[in-house]
Amino acid sequence: EYIALQHEDGIATLTLNRPGSLNAFNVEMVGEMIHAADQLRDEGVARALLITGAGRAFSSGADLTGKRTDDAGAALETHFNPLLERLLALPIPLITSVNGPAAGAGCSVALAGDNVIASRSAYFLQAFINIGLVPDVGSTWMLPRLVGRARAQAMMLLGVRIPAEQAAQRGIIYKAVDDDALGSEAPAL
Repeated sequence: EYIALQHEDGIATLTLNRPGSLNAFNVEMVGEMIHAADQLRDEGVARALLITGAGRAFSSGADLTGKRTDDAGAALETHFNPLLERLLALPIPLITSVNGPAAGAGCSVALAGDNVIASRSAYFLQAFINIGLVPDVGSTWMLPRLVGRARAQAMMLLGVRIPAEQAAQRGIIYKAVDDDALGSEAPAL
């Protein structure tokens, strides 16, 4: 319901498919992603997994709209952290094709890629400071290893937005490409 999973020529493409919410993660979407990752691991057919977002965003992060009655910490333990663990443990390369904002949990999932390719209009944002939360979904572990302690702290504590070209120059991602070229360059990678 919230993702699309396609296979073509040995490449599995998982598309986050909630474009109306900028592909914000709800627990159902994350559950579907976990199921897809398990399926890819168990089938052993795909040679690579490419993750992208439908519409104009990779992912705006966790869905914070509507009435929340569940425990956000429990959702991290039962859904978000297991998703990241599964993606990182896949026995195939993970390529993330970032086609717009990658914020909060979306930034974490995007940066989990073995190779990250982004459109020039894309950006990476640790938005947690804006909602009074500690960065989660692997950010506190992953970011210092990617960008160094000082830049990780700036991203997390100041909410610094990193444009795709700057992310490529700093070695955070593999490459920034023209927006209209992302759809062909990511699968080619």
